Amino acid sequence: MTPKILERKNKFTAKRCFCFALTLCLLVLAGTYILGCRSLTEIVYIDSDGIHGPQDKREKIEGDLTIKAADVTLRNTDITGNLYLSAKTAGESLILQNVNVSGVLAITGSVKNLVLEDSFIDRLYLNAREGSTNIQARGSTYVKVTTLGSGATLTEDNLTTETGIGFSNLIAATSEKIETAADCNSISIKNKNANLIVSRGMIILLKIEEHTEGAFVSLLEQAAVERLIINSKAEITGNGTVNLAIINVNGVTLEHPPISHHQAEGVQVAIPIQKPASPINFKSSYNSTDENVYLSWERGGETSPRYYLFRSHEQGKKRLIKILSGLEYLDEHNFIAASTYTYTLIVFNGKGVYSSPVTTSVNIPEPEPEPEPEPEPEPEPEPRPAPRPEPQPEPQPEPQPEPEPEPEPPGPEPEPEPEPEPPGPEPPGSGPG
Repeated sequence: MTPKILERKNKFTAKRCFCFALTLCLLVLAGTYILGCRSLTEIVYIDSDGIHGPQDKREKIEGDLTIKAADVTLRNTDITGNLYLSAKTAGESLILQNVNVSGVLAITGSVKNLVLEDSFIDRLYLNAREGSTNIQARGSTYVKVTTLGSGATLTEDNLTTETGIGFSNLIAATSEKIETAADCNSISIKNKNANLIVSRGMIILLKIEEHTEGAFVSLLEQAAVERLIINSKAEITGNGTVNLAIINVNGVTLEHPPISHHQAEGVQVAIPIQKPASPINFKSSYNSTDENVYLSWERGGETSPRYYLFRSHEQGKKRLIKILSGLEYLDEHNFIAASTYTYTLIVFNGKGVYSSPVTTSVNIPEPEPEPEPEPEPEPEPEPRPAPRPEPQPEPQPEPQPEPEPEPEPPGPEPEPEPEPEPPGPEPPGSGPG
């Protein structure tokens, strides 16, 4: 009997737990409704065209968001999860305006034009349902990693100089055509028979990975690559600039030679050498007023050359900073005081050959100390009022001497008093009796 009692008790406990969980869920949903929060359906899906998101404040979505409509503008929204673009038919454009995606922006539907304006995307993954997708970065947009599993065209338009990075790292994982007109830290080709066209922009590292035979890369005239690493058989065409090429396999074709190259042991690459005339009178000067470096030179012999200008600091690496056709350049770099910068100028003749480099150096002086502020002059003392003259006592009239009394006129002289007569003899019988 004991096992049966225990079995009934266990069933009763499970039932109570289920009821408690169900009650808790109902309470949570009721609280969400009472507090005026958006419903779960509104948070997960956007299935209507138009503008979504607040105008004057930001909205935060915890979790994922899926946009099923074709023509949508999403603005002022922070998404902690992933953002899925899964429209079945491509609309005119889909715009993300001031949107931050902490997860993945996954494009799995049909998107013709995607505009990223003042937005942050941690990872972008493209595998469109059909056709090629145009992706444009504007303003302060920053996309850390972009993986392209279908054809695309990437462009950068009016990026802000301070925070606008655009497409930082690009992975080409398709054999469909990919065209870029953007500055990238790195481009990695990871698919056989890849077709990459760089129409313009500066690429710090372009790497053709192993086991990607048949890759085709075209570097057009306004494209420049700082370092090209080739680990599989590939064809590199176009008039773009390659500063350093590291070639680790045979079967690589270079239409135009790099400025410098390194070949692995046993690797053979035919690179024609026919140097054009180098520029002459290459000069540099530093203007302490606007803190810029002015560069000028003269044509050495080529009729319409292109000049490749490099800059290095002290013992640092040489960096390509500009491709020019004129004979002067203003470098507005943020220079370090009390140091030396070296500029290298090379001519490209349009036939795949570069001239010998010419260099010039400029010393950046210490900034002049700011003059000490002059002490403010002490305020002049207010003029003291002239002392009032003390009142002079009125002059007292000098005392007149009293007039001497006039002598009285002499009167009659007083008569002399008669002298007393001497006593005579007393008469008899007049004495005491």
